[in-house]
Amino acid sequence: MDQLVNRTGSPADLMDLYRGWACLPHPGEQVLERELFRTYGWDWPAHHLSLRPTSGTRYRLTAHDPRSGTTHHHTAELRPLGPRPVLIGCDRTAGEVQRYTASLHPRTPPIRARP
Repeated sequence: MDQLVNRTGSPADLMDLYRGWACLPHPGEQVLERELFRTYGWDWPAHHLSLRPTSGTRYRLTAHDPRSGTTHHHTAELRPLGPRPVLIGCDRTAGEVQRYTASLHPRTPPIRARP
């Protein structure tokens, strides 16, 4: 957790602990965001994300870095891995969550805004 808070070390070391941005409405979308973090590293939190489902488990993602003006476009596929048992809440009620894996595919070379 210290690595995440202080942005140190390799983001790859956090993948077992980091689910993705909690503000995203669907757990699968959180997994897609995690893959972008894996791809862009510690520069990722400065990007603006646009996520659009295209069909079933396929998404179109746009990641824009306002500091450099660079925009990256990806297609992504989200695959359910099946439910996983978990303990939920303070009373540790038994439940389950759906697990996902995701693959990202760049659509075009990054586009840099002209000065």
